[in-house]
Amino acid sequence: MFYLGDCLEGMKELDDKSIDLVVTSPPYNLDIQYSKYKDKKPREQYLGWLRDVFIECKRILMDDGHLFINMGSVSNTHLTLPTS
Repeated sequence: MFYLGDCLEGMKELDDKSIDLVVTSPPYNLDIQYSKYKDKKPREQYLGWLRDVFIECKRILMDDGHLFINMGSVSNTHLTLPTS
């Protein structure tokens, strides 16, 4: 099944441990021009948003589920998610 919409809003409607597989390619926050999304958030806001997304992914994934992430970067960008 496919869901189209805001990922955080959509995942909040799903039951715990109800999904086998999540495949995602989140925005890279590299100031890429999209039609509706501003791809240039302050670093801490972007990392906090990613953290929220992955917390929801963990909640909805079955214990033996899989998460596939396509993340772009540039050589001078180091992504470190906050732990709290």
